[in-house]
Amino acid sequence: MQEPVFKIYLCFMATCLLTFTSGLTAENDEYNIQRSAIQDELPDISIWKGALDEAYQRHLNELEAEEERVLSQIKALQLQKMDISARKRSHVHCLVNLIACYRKRK
Repeated sequence: MQEPVFKIYLCFMATCLLTFTSGLTAENDEYNIQRSAIQDELPDISIWKGALDEAYQRHLNELEAEEERVLSQIKALQLQKMDISARKRSHVHCLVNLIACYRKRK
């Protein structure tokens, strides 16, 4: 007894599904038509795209030059740091040498 009810329910659901998908297709077609109409009204953006690419490339070149400048400054500071630490150690080495020489004389 439940089998005919189940078949009717399946037929009803299949009909609803087909109706729903056909409605989606119609809406999708309408959306594509509206989208193409809007794109036809827009100005050609390829002119702006080239200028934008050129501006990005120029900015990238400026950033790369700035990066090189910063890296060279870092290297110069590292050299200064090594020089200062070497000068600090030279006094200690002199003191150690002086003490060593003094002990040898005794």
